[in-house]
Amino acid sequence: MVKGGIFMATRFDYYASGKSAARIIDRHRKGESLGSVPVQKNPSVLLINETTSKRLRINIPDTVLEHVKFIQ
Repeated sequence: MVKGGIFMATRFDYYASGKSAARIIDRHRKGESLGSVPVQKNPSVLLINETTSKRLRINIPDTVLEHVKFIQ
């Protein structure tokens, strides 16, 4: 949808989620209790259509830019 022109959306990162799950399983297999493993945040990616943001004259703060993937 972002490629189609909407300004912004989020996308779940399945690859990063799988890596996170593998690390938890590895810790458990090495003897750590699952109850002691902290809750993990689901990784996601913020997508912004750069063309739309320019047309709407939306300035994106620097603190957000480091977490954004731009789509043309």
